[in-house]
Amino acid sequence: PEQLQVGDTYYATDTKKKYTYDENESPLPIGGGGGNPRLNLPSQIFASQGVELNVYFDSIVFPSDKGLNSPANYKVEAICSIGKSDEKRFYINPILSDVGVYTLTFNVYSLSGELLESKRVNLNVLGVKDLKSGLNALFLGDSLTLLGDFPQNFRENEPVNTPVFWGTKGTSPNNHEGNSGWSTTTFISESSPLTNNGVLDIANYRSVLGLTSKFDFVSFMLGVNDCFTNELSDTEINQIINNYKLILDGFIIDSPDAKIFVQLPTIDSNTSDGWAFNYGADSSKIEYQKNIWNLREKMITNFDLEAYGENVFLSCAGITVDRYYGYSFTTQTVSNRITTQIERHSNAVHPSNEGFSQLGDGMFSMILSKIDQQEYGNEVFLDTDFSEPASMANGWTTGDDGVSIDTVSQELKFVETLGSNMRAYATNGVDFNVLEYNKNYQLRYTISEQETLPPDSFLRAYYNGSVNTITSGLGSHVLEFSTASSGSRIFQFIFLSNTEGRTLSISNASLREIL
Repeated sequence: PEQLQVGDTYYATDTKKKYTYDENESPLPIGGGGGNPRLNLPSQIFASQGVELNVYFDSIVFPSDKGLNSPANYKVEAICSIGKSDEKRFYINPILSDVGVYTLTFNVYSLSGELLESKRVNLNVLGVKDLKSGLNALFLGDSLTLLGDFPQNFRENEPVNTPVFWGTKGTSPNNHEGNSGWSTTTFISESSPLTNNGVLDIANYRSVLGLTSKFDFVSFMLGVNDCFTNELSDTEINQIINNYKLILDGFIIDSPDAKIFVQLPTIDSNTSDGWAFNYGADSSKIEYQKNIWNLREKMITNFDLEAYGENVFLSCAGITVDRYYGYSFTTQTVSNRITTQIERHSNAVHPSNEGFSQLGDGMFSMILSKIDQQEYGNEVFLDTDFSEPASMANGWTTGDDGVSIDTVSQELKFVETLGSNMRAYATNGVDFNVLEYNKNYQLRYTISEQETLPPDSFLRAYYNGSVNTITSGLGSHVLEFSTASSGSRIFQFIFLSNTEGRTLSISNASLREIL
């Protein structure tokens, strides 16, 4: 590898901190270690309300692995006005008040406390968003995509308007294009489903899938298998980048409005045990890590900050997995003669189920920030943040005894009475006819308090002149419906029961038109 030269002066990225190599020092490879941590992360990082973001320090500086003590050669800290920075990571599980854009700075120090490198990035925190319904999505990649079940992770993070996931692999509705052992080279070869007679043809790929419309977003994570070899030359790393661009071009030509997410690849577990378990002594962890790091740096150069096009985004997913606890373990004896049982990593490059969930969360927030959101009209009733003390009272009229509006919490409360049929009407402040004909509506509501309801108790919604049973379990719920072209325009919550004494409370209720 390239060496520092005697008398030459070098500058760490961003800090402009100067280093002069002295002839009395031992040669330091450019590949990392010592005074060159090679901070490696995109300029934009995204988090979203209710989805934890983790940025692991041993994933953003050149690996100096020592298990829980990684990175062994450096001390790293994160500085930001929100979130937390501990020994291993920066992390935040955002709440509504965190929404905004923040400066997040990562400082890397030597073990003696000398600042070696620093990088500032934008931390973009999103609130809860509603995706446009019916989006067409594709997760494409190698065994990480095959095993990671990223469509299901996305579904868990966005359960309402989940996209339609496509691909020749997986099981509906969680289809994908994850192929074990595949590299960027495989995806542009004749064996790839993306090619037709040896030429990239995404229109043909969609036809094979039965997808007549265009893709709305594509996420792909590749590079692990490209790098799983002896140390690659700069020319070879450039060829991987060119392969990325060929795949990108294929999707851009076919679906020019699609948002395309290039996921920064993961590294590996931060001990050598997984390598020993999977590969014996046949493969070099160190050379693989060098390849991954060199590839990542070129990915940042080529794809960060929409450098390859306004709809191509570099995502931080690969730095969001715990490289110790996010990989599988097995229990083994220390050796044949020493029978003490210890835990060791049992996989080098594939995370555990929990690690895969972290990886999917790392993908989710940036995707959420860029893809199309559902548009809504003004809320027909209720102020969802309840900033006005009387907002709930202004949105509801209690039609019967046994239903009331709590003056403190602004919750709608039903208290069961024998043979109760209690109603609360939505009102727009003028009359009860709040719904319009031939419209699509979305009702959101939260059951905030509920004593165990007997089998003969039901929460129902009245619209289009009929009563419909709706979910009454604790938690937040969504109901979408369409109105008829004539008839009643009244909306009601109705609570039916033949028992008495139990309470059901509804909060955060809003009704709005889907545009």
